Formats: sequence, structure tokens, C-alpha cells
Amino acid sequence: ETRRFGYGIVAMDPSGRLVAAALGTPPRYVNTIGQAEAHALAVVLTNTVTRKRVVTDCLANVGIINRGFKAATSGQCRAARTWRIIQAACDGDASMAALLWVPAHKSWEQVKNARCSDGSPMSHLDWQGNRAVDELAKLAAKCDRTPWHYTKRLLATRSCSLHRRFRL
Repeated sequence: ETRRFGYGIVAMDPSGRLVAAALGTPPRYVNTIGQAEAHALAVVLTNTVTRKRVVTDCLANVGIINRGFKAATSGQCRAARTWRIIQAACDGDASMAALLWVPAHKSWEQVKNARCSDGSPMSHLDWQGNRAVDELAKLAAKCDRTPWHYTKRLLATRSCSLHRRFRL
């Protein structure tokens, strides 16, 4: 009940100049980070006409889109609802939602020799862009956070319940 997710989107031109940035919170049915990442892709695809490439740090979503929309929208996929939005935005053409995976949550020293999912070397722009969207996502999630006193009360109730179960 107290989990909150946010997403960030950054658009850069080939020279690395920031063209646009956005942040938001996904709908309440989104309840994992991977689903929030898929929702961010849905936002990009439904709000842009052209794009050179979409970069993500969610390798699971790259795998999902590589398997095609049939798998992505099946009942076996927890994010099927979001993938149906992506499928509609792409007119059913999965190649329109192609994702490039980049390693994330590391210093530049740790990833400067890293490779993206297409085998290309990770660029400094990819690294900076990923760090920027992570900060935007954190800011969006923070703005939607459940007030601390509710979270504290829920945790205390959970602890009390657990204690009583052990006593029984």
C-alpha cells in the first residue's frame, strides 16, 4: 500500500543537448519497477512522432519486447496492461518499440568499458541520460509518497500482528 513509483524521461539530440524532460507517476496498477519502466516507454511512444532510439536500464523489458507483443500482452505477463498500450502506440509493430539496454546505477569508471544490448560501447551521453531519468523518477515517486505517519502506523500494525501470531 505504501509503495510508490515514478518515471523520468529525457530527450537529447545527437550532440547531447537536452531537448525535453518529463517525470510522472504511473497508474496504481503498476506495482513493480519493471512495470514503471514499461509505463515510461508507453508514455514516450504515445507522445512522440519520431525517435531515433529509446534507451532503458531495464533488461527484462528488452527481453519482453524482443519476444514480441503476443508474449508481452499475454496473461502470463504481469505488465500486459501496459504492453497493450505500447502495442497500440506502435500499431502492432514491435520493432517500433525497440529498446537499447544500458548498464545503470554505477559510476562512469565502472561502465566506461561496458557494452549496450546491441554490442555498442556505452556512451557518456547514455550514462548521463540514465542518471538524469533516475533522478527524475525518484523525484516523481517522492512527490507521490504516502505520508510518513501512515507508513509508520502500517508498519507498527504489521509488527504487532506478527508478534501476536508468534505468541499464538
